[in-house]
Amino acid sequence: MSATLGRVVNDYESLIEICRQRADELALSREGIDVLSGCAPGLAGKILGHRQAKKLGPTTLKPILQALGLKLLVIEDDHETSLTLSVREPVKSSQQRMNNTSRLTPKLLPAPQQPNGRPVLTIVRDRQKRGVTKYG
Repeated sequence: MSATLGRVVNDYESLIEICRQRADELALSREGIDVLSGCAPGLAGKILGHRQAKKLGPTTLKPILQALGLKLLVIEDDHETSLTLSVREPVKSSQQRMNNTSRLTPKLLPAPQQPNGRPVLTIVRDRQKRGVTKYG
């Protein structure tokens, strides 16, 4: 089995297409992906199908990629970075609030006070006659 290294993913559709190709390379059915990933039965078919009834999300991304033997690697695109830097407005560091905490520190309520003396137990008797019902 030959592995193709370094496939380019620019968008969600590219990622899904690569997952489909990888499943074909490994001769894995969608049901097999469900079993290996621990996902609900039929989920891989809904994610990788051409109709895409479901999307690959935060809870399914890792198990599906693991079942397909894939990892994601993010690299910088020099051309896109230069375009971003040419049109951006630099941030003013004096206006950034990194690790900002609230001025209003939450305060715990005081512990409830215990009543003085012994607790009082009141017994209330049921005034309704036993065995007699409303319809009865």
